[in-house]
Amino acid sequence: MMRLAVPLIAISLLLLGCGKSKPPYPPDKAIKTFRLPEGFRIELAAAEPEVVDPVAFAFDERGRLLVVEMPDYPLSPDPKGRVKILEDRNGDGRFEHATVFVDGLHMPTGVMPWRNGVLITSPPDIIYAEDTTGDGKADVRKVVLTGFAATNPQLRVNGLLYGVDNWIYGAYPRVPTPRRYAKEFGDPGQPVTFPGQEGIPAVELRSRDFRFHPERLKVESVSGNSQFGNAFDHWGNRFTLWNNDHVRHVVVPAQTVARNPYFGAPPVQNSASDHENAATVYPVTENPFHIHDSQIGHFTSSCGLSVYTGGEFPEFESSSFTCEPVHNLVHCDRLVPNGATFTAKRAYQEREFLASTDAWFRPVFSSTGPDGALYVADYYRFTVEHPEYVPPELLKQIDFEPKHKVGRIWRVVHESQTSLRKADMANANTAALVGHLSDKNLWWRLTAQRLLVDRQDAAAVPALEKVAAEGESPLGRIHALWTLDGYGKLSDDLVLRAMGDPHPAVREHGVRLSEARIMTPVLQQKVLALADDSDDRVQFRVAAVLSALPPERSFQPLAKIALRHVEDQWFQVAALSGAADNPAVWHRQAMAHAGFASGESKGKAGFLERIASIASARGRDADIAAVLTPVAGNRSPGAAWWRAATLRGLAGGARPEGAARLAATQNLLVRCLVNEDPAVAEAALRFADRFDWRGHAAFGGLLRNAEAAASNEAATPELRAQALGALSLDPSGRSVELIGKYLDPKWPETVQVAAVGALARMADPRATGLLIERFRGFTGPMREVAVNAFFQDRSRLPVLLDAIGDGKVQTWALGPARTRQLMQARESEIRERAEKLLAEAQGGDRKAVYERYLPAIRMDGNPERGKQVFLNSCADCHRVGDIGHDVGPDLLSVTTHYKETLLANILMPNQAIETGYEEYLVETTDGRSITGILAKETPASLVLKRARGEEDVVQRASIAGMRSLSVSPMPEDLENNITIEQMADLLAYIKSLR
Repeated sequence: MMRLAVPLIAISLLLLGCGKSKPPYPPDKAIKTFRLPEGFRIELAAAEPEVVDPVAFAFDERGRLLVVEMPDYPLSPDPKGRVKILEDRNGDGRFEHATVFVDGLHMPTGVMPWRNGVLITSPPDIIYAEDTTGDGKADVRKVVLTGFAATNPQLRVNGLLYGVDNWIYGAYPRVPTPRRYAKEFGDPGQPVTFPGQEGIPAVELRSRDFRFHPERLKVESVSGNSQFGNAFDHWGNRFTLWNNDHVRHVVVPAQTVARNPYFGAPPVQNSASDHENAATVYPVTENPFHIHDSQIGHFTSSCGLSVYTGGEFPEFESSSFTCEPVHNLVHCDRLVPNGATFTAKRAYQEREFLASTDAWFRPVFSSTGPDGALYVADYYRFTVEHPEYVPPELLKQIDFEPKHKVGRIWRVVHESQTSLRKADMANANTAALVGHLSDKNLWWRLTAQRLLVDRQDAAAVPALEKVAAEGESPLGRIHALWTLDGYGKLSDDLVLRAMGDPHPAVREHGVRLSEARIMTPVLQQKVLALADDSDDRVQFRVAAVLSALPPERSFQPLAKIALRHVEDQWFQVAALSGAADNPAVWHRQAMAHAGFASGESKGKAGFLERIASIASARGRDADIAAVLTPVAGNRSPGAAWWRAATLRGLAGGARPEGAARLAATQNLLVRCLVNEDPAVAEAALRFADRFDWRGHAAFGGLLRNAEAAASNEAATPELRAQALGALSLDPSGRSVELIGKYLDPKWPETVQVAAVGALARMADPRATGLLIERFRGFTGPMREVAVNAFFQDRSRLPVLLDAIGDGKVQTWALGPARTRQLMQARESEIRERAEKLLAEAQGGDRKAVYERYLPAIRMDGNPERGKQVFLNSCADCHRVGDIGHDVGPDLLSVTTHYKETLLANILMPNQAIETGYEEYLVETTDGRSITGILAKETPASLVLKRARGEEDVVQRASIAGMRSLSVSPMPEDLENNITIEQMADLLAYIKSLR
């Protein structure tokens, strides 16, 4: 959740250790520091002075190495960035000749060969540069796309790659809100445009990955979001990463989920690692220097992801390689197919593929070369940390500006390679390029495809058609098909043939190619038939494509695929992207499927929730009533799981704008609110709260039954709580006084909490008044419900501030997160008044609190007692094994940290916040304020995750405002709940987890 400061004494010792060590090493000594598996060797491909500060590279069709240099990192305002062309002119494997192709770039991040030049990511622009004179220097330089955020250099647009579908793909990380360097890195970007093309509308990418066609003037967001890394495997699967999530697979295409506007934020990207986020790494570094103790021993700087596609690493073909510069290593995972996605499994247990004892080795980028070797860019520096994330007390102790103009590119070669293959396709004729489409190395195949599509030589078409139909290599057949598509010459017959290919990957690409022509009857029939294909990935692609068809054509095969794979969320998402018009039919089909309702499972419950949420979001009374009918009519104990799942989906999908009147739905819903299974009643109440109950025929009877149940002292507290919830729906306000009676401490706490919740849901001012008048007598759970109520309806915030000013609500009861919300409210009158009332409650002197708790690190804490402290104070947001919730980092990733650092982390959570764990505030058009970590985004919606793992799905259309609060969601006042002795126990528990 945040990066933790190493205690100053530890920093001093580390600095002394670094002073006695020998880095920086010259290349001939640095090469001796590497540790590789048996059967591999490492070679120097390039080094200073030819290359300095390399952050990315690519090979052009002539086999030259195009290198992006970023010497201006981390803070220089001067545009010192460059793109160089490196050449191996004497054939010895060392790129000894360098030419500055483009300079004057500010912190460029990526490069890709394109047409007769290169594309460069240099925010806010993507630039095309070309040398028309032959001197190796670009004399043409023009902006192709603009509007990207010019923010922290670790979080800028990057990773341009040519895809097998002839689009160019790029990574566009989530844009952070800088705290220290807002002037230097505060440009949040804007919708991207093609300069000079006024007729082409701007496209809002909103920090999502994208693809574009420079000449067709098309750009669009794609599924997935990557920080610094973008990779394809042999078969066109795309992989991404984040700094602590080292390999992710993009599963569901954006165009698929976009077909169902009622589908709220479905997952589209899989965190593939079976060794979890922030996975343990195994460095061999001597005298390592870590600015953040939170970095030690696990992924914290994942970047430069590649999938090996060179054909020369026998054991590692299609394995992923992730750079981890903080730990001076490159990690390898085997990508094992798993349904529609992959599982990334360690290539080695308790060691890494490539690691160095040299603390200056900073691998930041990797790629497979034309020769089949794995190339790694080494940003050779003392530190790669950005000052934005460094604790304040360390900023003056560390010189972030490089004093040595150094940099290396390393080449990892398998021992079976006795010679390295030379690449030069620039002058290859058409026949040769077509031949390269079947090469074992992806670089040769994609480069040949790109050049063929560039040249548009009509003479290539017959040869391409022959390879597509009869080529021996399935990879060659795939590339030939897409090359023909790039020519505009791909026939329906070839697409049909591809869908009948003996190799499943060719069939999958055939289905993918059919998508643009799915209304062609013969192709549509073939896609429908492939719903019964023997291969999971083909079935998944069929589901993704069939979602484009009207339901009368697509429903049966989609339902067949979804129910066959009901425990796999990816198949659910693909299939239900075609359920926008018929969710009730989907629900009926699921419930009628053999064995579906007889046994509960996570997959089945999730499937029903998704279907019901679509029905609810669409808002048609007949659909919702059809979904509700079996729920209202079956009270058998074994049905509770699917009834609750359906109601949760209905509640989650309901649109927040205004109160609905759906007669058939409401007639059924009243039967699910009282004398029910607790999970059913809770979900039903959430859904019922969306409706207008004035004048509803059956509602009077519900209120009478609820009043009787609430007052029945012989009933269980849970049933009485259900009754109070139902009374909260009373639009007349007559139930306010009755509910208020149950705030009395003589009643069970369950009943009291339910009474607070009931009043909180009521719009009547008298309900708000009761909450305020009785607030100081509330228990903790009651206070939490009451405080949340004020922020669910922004019209109550002035009333809350009045109550604080009058002393009726204690400032400490709000908690740090709610206090920050008030002090950063968009309404100036609320914000200014909150600042006056709450300034003293905002954090206090955290350093003084930290120093007061320092004795805890010297005590012998009890881990067993510490586990209870964790359960009471930490488990809402942190997980240890199966205990707790994964809002913040898994505590297993911090067990190696110093106790001093753990204490600072707990008591001073806002001193340095890691990207991805900052808190966001979203204000909606219906008056709600929602905070949480931004868990995922789609073009239509986003998800905020908060304590206990609870999530809020927010439709973008309902967002009135959104901003980062530049704080951690972790509260700053844990000392109010944890004594010094308990802190010692908690620290002992965390340390015992190793």
